[in-house]
Amino acid sequence: METKKQKLMLTIWLVLVVVSRILFFLIAQDTAVDTYAYYENALVKGGAKAPVLTSGLAYAYTECLADLLFFVGNNMTVVIGFQTILQIAWLVLFFFGVNLLWGSCASYVSGTVLLISPYLFNSIRVIEPVNYFMLHLAVLLFLYGVFCTQTAKKGWYRSNSGELYLMLIGFYMGVVCTWNYIGFLLISVMIYVLIRNRKALGEKLWMQKNLELEEKEQIMPVKTQGLVLFAGMLVGMFATLMKYTGFSGWTVWEQLFWWQDQFAAWPGRCQDISAMMLIWLIIALSLGFACRFYADRHNLKTKEKEEYEEILQKEAEEKQKGESINHKVTKKSDLPPIDTGDDEMSDEFFIAKDGREIKYIENPLPGPKKHVKRDLDFDFDFDDIEEVAVEEQKDDFDYQIDDDTDFDIN
Repeated sequence: METKKQKLMLTIWLVLVVVSRILFFLIAQDTAVDTYAYYENALVKGGAKAPVLTSGLAYAYTECLADLLFFVGNNMTVVIGFQTILQIAWLVLFFFGVNLLWGSCASYVSGTVLLISPYLFNSIRVIEPVNYFMLHLAVLLFLYGVFCTQTAKKGWYRSNSGELYLMLIGFYMGVVCTWNYIGFLLISVMIYVLIRNRKALGEKLWMQKNLELEEKEQIMPVKTQGLVLFAGMLVGMFATLMKYTGFSGWTVWEQLFWWQDQFAAWPGRCQDISAMMLIWLIIALSLGFACRFYADRHNLKTKEKEEYEEILQKEAEEKQKGESINHKVTKKSDLPPIDTGDDEMSDEFFIAKDGREIKYIENPLPGPKKHVKRDLDFDFDFDDIEEVAVEEQKDDFDYQIDDDTDFDIN
């Protein structure tokens, strides 16, 4: 039932993405604008002229448009349709990437934030490299999600394919970071993935240190994973800058300074993308991470509650079992049904609370002598003592007088 519900929700979300973008394309295809002259530069590129190099992203996007127009002809509507397809593709990839990293709830929250963004709707009719760049960023996010999920399920073993995968992700990320500064957000994703991998591989790495395993069975340490990713990123950035030196005629150092000077436009339109894209992306990723954090805390509390209830249940079962044993022993030995809370005792054995019959051992020491009851008898008669006491009470005066005797006192 739960699987059907999840499939239904996923289908509805995907349909919303596709339908909303197609409807906007049909409405906005006649209002397309080439504000930043990318379409014009692509036409020039089609005429075998070098485009204006404002940034690495601008050059890559212009080349892509030039190749597109070479096959379909010079038509701005085709470019708007191309951007619509790009946005649908990267929204879907972004959704599944967040799903792999932070779970289903996070993917719906983050994906819906970008789905309803007015800035992204408008980016379809404005010919600019936003959707082209976001497609590459979403691909990287999805690749990190696959890496994280695979490590959590099976581990990440030392192998040529595993190292090549990480090197390619790092190289790809270096290219994207060179194109636009928004790509540096992926560094935080990389750190998050490495932290999760460290938790997932902790037990396996400990076993690897204490056991001699074959090379193909050895887990790749998290530090090695990070070094491979970082090295690939540096190589990707260097290779991208070297590519630009081929047609700019600058040296590597001049190309590096040219790349650094592009950041002077921030927080405005920096490296051919507005800061609004950065804001929307940070909001979406932050909400996704918050959903994951809340889900982890909720799962932890639920697990602790289940463990506590399990302990209480075991204690109740043990108590019930003990009471059942006591009831059987009491019935067997015909003891009174009154439970005093103490151990039941007899002359030969006593019954403990858990139902065990423990026999006494004979005392090797001599016991005390039996008590003999005695009666005390005296020769003195206590009746004579009482008569004497009465006589002594009468000797109050030297002379005995009657009660009616009067005396004259002079």
